[in-house]
Amino acid sequence: MALLRALLGLLLGGEFRKNLLALLEGVLFLLLSFSLALGGVGFLFAAFYLLLAAYLPPWAASALTGLAALGLGGVLFALGRRR
Repeated sequence: MALLRALLGLLLGGEFRKNLLALLEGVLFLLLSFSLALGGVGFLFAAFYLLLAAYLPPWAASALTGLAALGLGGVLFALGRRR
């Protein structure tokens, strides 16, 4: 529910940074839940990098988002190799 409120706040205006942080915290919670369910450390790193990216300048945020994508890619690769 908090994700929906934050997303609506982003779309409808208001305090953009506050709504964006709330949305990122919700995404972090979802990623942590998936990490606990799958046992993947990559999800933890991805969630941490995405949350940290909200507090950094744009060039650093894009670098951290790339690292988060690498972490998620590593988890998906590991899950694919198990099959």
